[in-house]
Amino acid sequence: EAGVGRTRLVGELARQVRWQGGAVMSGRCYEFERFLPYQPLAEAVGGIVPAMSRAELESHPAWVLAEVARLAPGLVERLPELESAPALRSEEERLRLFEGLVRFLAHLSMQEQLLLILEDIHWATQSTLQLVHYLTRHLRKHPVLLLATFRPEAMGRRHPLHALRQELGCEDMLMSLDLAPLSLATVEALVAEMSGAMTAPLAHRLYAETEGKPLFLMEVVKTLFEQGHVVLADGRWQGDFGRISEGDLPLPSGVRETIL
Repeated sequence: EAGVGRTRLVGELARQVRWQGGAVMSGRCYEFERFLPYQPLAEAVGGIVPAMSRAELESHPAWVLAEVARLAPGLVERLPELESAPALRSEEERLRLFEGLVRFLAHLSMQEQLLLILEDIHWATQSTLQLVHYLTRHLRKHPVLLLATFRPEAMGRRHPLHALRQELGCEDMLMSLDLAPLSLATVEALVAEMSGAMTAPLAHRLYAETEGKPLFLMEVVKTLFEQGHVVLADGRWQGDFGRISEGDLPLPSGVRETIL
């Protein structure tokens, strides 16, 4: 599920892990960059390497660092003496990359529990999902939690993520959490927090129109601003909320394009 609910859930879990002394790695898939190899893992690894000291990096075997450097080229800048791994031209070399990343993450989890967040994996390529499956199987005995988010409506029937979920489910390595639409009370609280004003009529209308779907809700709010129905002044929303709630709400361009 996408939207505000997912963002808050993932953010709260990350805060809890950090509060307990754990480490958090995060990467995301993007629609227009989805063909980049192992994109979310590369982003996650590339984000944590700069925060590691040279001593922490050197605690890993050299061959592991060479494999990790495929995903995080900045690692070579930290360790110029590191020998580059050969290009991925065979399944054996790909397996070495997978195993190197497993060893790297397993070693990190020995120091502190590890949360690996992969967002929007409905845009992931099959090779990326193969790596996710490999990591899940080989890290199951380590204090590592892999959290992946996706939008079911963005997936076709033949999307490889369906097969991955089925396989992990059969191996008892998967827990699914479906995010329900936001309740009316939650939409009221969310709009009140964002607006800093008394906007109950608008919140009720937004809930009625979007049925509490976070992504749709936020797109309608953005469209109200883009078309000048609502403006921001002195940190508060300004507008005729009664009139807005009684009239036709504008249809977000993304939704309009999807319908067309």
